[in-house]
Amino acid sequence: MIKNLSVRRHCVFLAFIATLSAVGMARAGDAVSRPPKAAAAGAEASQTNSAAALNHASAKPIVLRFEQLAGYPLKLTDDLQMNTNRAAWADAQVNAMIPESIRKLDGQRVIVEGFMVPVAFDKERLTEFVLVRDMPGCCFGFPPNPHEWVKAVVKSPKIKVEFENPVRVGGIFHVGAERQAGYLSGIYSLDAYELLSPTR
Repeated sequence: MIKNLSVRRHCVFLAFIATLSAVGMARAGDAVSRPPKAAAAGAEASQTNSAAALNHASAKPIVLRFEQLAGYPLKLTDDLQMNTNRAAWADAQVNAMIPESIRKLDGQRVIVEGFMVPVAFDKERLTEFVLVRDMPGCCFGFPPNPHEWVKAVVKSPKIKVEFENPVRVGGIFHVGAERQAGYLSGIYSLDAYELLSPTR
């Protein structure tokens, strides 16, 4: 069972990356389910400009590392990883595993540290990427859990691709299970506004 789950998780992650590369997160809106709160926040954010989305820029953002984001057990059964009949129930079970200290950061301005995996471009401009806990572990070896990556939509043209070194990315953080065609595609996402040095 453990082997089957790890293989499935790896396939889901790779399929998720492939889907983002092919159609982009923004254009896959119909296929992605989000928690009601996150969906409402996304709709509200779409009616404002970048400056308005960062109104609380005066508050110093929290720096999030994967030691925190993935520092708790995420026990995913087959029904939680893939569910088209009871997706809301499955999402509630997954969300309940996320610690309150992380859930309360939903909609907050944060800085996330990790390795960047680009997934979509508009001509030469990066539009979407994934932050992962460990670059080698992303593509080789044991597959990552959904709390070991953060989906990011680029909101500023200043964000450039960085392959070799870990980066810090500032933006608005969203927490909650998301699905594509019933598969759990992630639990964290980020509206990315700023690329920072890891040591800044």
